[in-house]
Amino acid sequence: MQIIYKPRQSGKTTKLIEIASCEGCHMVCRNKREAERVFLVAKKLGFDIPFPLTFHEFINGLFFGVTIKGFVIDDVDLLVKYIARGVPVKAISINKEE
Repeated sequence: MQIIYKPRQSGKTTKLIEIASCEGCHMVCRNKREAERVFLVAKKLGFDIPFPLTFHEFINGLFFGVTIKGFVIDDVDLLVKYIARGVPVKAISINKEE
């Protein structure tokens, strides 16, 4: 798993679009408006990606898993907040793949 850790407006989503296109993965975005924006940015940059899923669709399994090679999640910090339903998440840990 790659972790893209950069400040706002520094190309994180563009990098994720590139990964999704190269790996044949589905992106996951916070909402439908952001999914539409990301899809249009991908097209503008010449990348072919499936239409992104929303956090709601991702969490509720509203996708056909057999056809999905993997996920690329944009704004994972917001996904964790979404899952926590407004309760502050004070810390997280991530396993380093070796």
